[in-house]
Amino acid sequence: MVIVMCMAAMNSFAQQKTIKFDDAMCDVEGKFDTNKFKTDEVLNTMRFIRDSGAIILPPTNWEKLNLAKVSQMMKQEYEQEKRALQQKKLVNLPEVQQLRTMYLGDLDLSYDINLRIVHSTQDPTRLLTTQYGDKCLAIAKQLNQSDAKKIIQSWHDAEKAKIARYLKEGEQYSANLFENNFKREYTSQNPLFYAKKNLTDAWNNCAVDYLPSNIASRSDKVDALNTAIETKIFNGSLKYECD
Repeated sequence: MVIVMCMAAMNSFAQQKTIKFDDAMCDVEGKFDTNKFKTDEVLNTMRFIRDSGAIILPPTNWEKLNLAKVSQMMKQEYEQEKRALQQKKLVNLPEVQQLRTMYLGDLDLSYDINLRIVHSTQDPTRLLTTQYGDKCLAIAKQLNQSDAKKIIQSWHDAEKAKIARYLKEGEQYSANLFENNFKREYTSQNPLFYAKKNLTDAWNNCAVDYLPSNIASRSDKVDALNTAIETKIFNGSLKYECD
């Protein structure tokens, strides 16, 4: 009986493996059961849950490039990032799969938003979508008005409202900064260009607010998933040494 108990204890000990990895300013060490998890998948998962996920942005100086080329570059990056995320070898836990699904959703939306922005330089109707709520749609409709004077007026009203909001909040410096910049653009030789540019930026800022990663409750959900993942893998054995 004693021998059997000792062998069982030895087998149990043999299942445990200690790994080390970095976490920002800390060195982390933990033990996991090798009968349940593979070392490379554990390390991949620890890196994965400490990453905020990928987003697709237009290439640098994209305004100076051919639209078709920019679209192709973004499509290639999107497909590459999506494939990498889908094929990433991670531990098989429902919380991990849930997090992967969330990051895939972020990737899809960031690609859609920025591709619409790129195409809107030639076709502003690309921003006319209900996908990002009524506020963003209202901005897109202002941008798509047939009368140039109305587009400029919409921009004027939006900027004045922004400046008034800064003043109401006691942000005098920001109000002055926006006021001076607006006057420079509004009195330029091509105010329509600046009106379209600023309304497009406003649509972008509005749409980005609809990304799940920018919703306040999302951070708490991700933190809860990360904690659950670490608990299931390391069973409370994680130790941190921080500078």
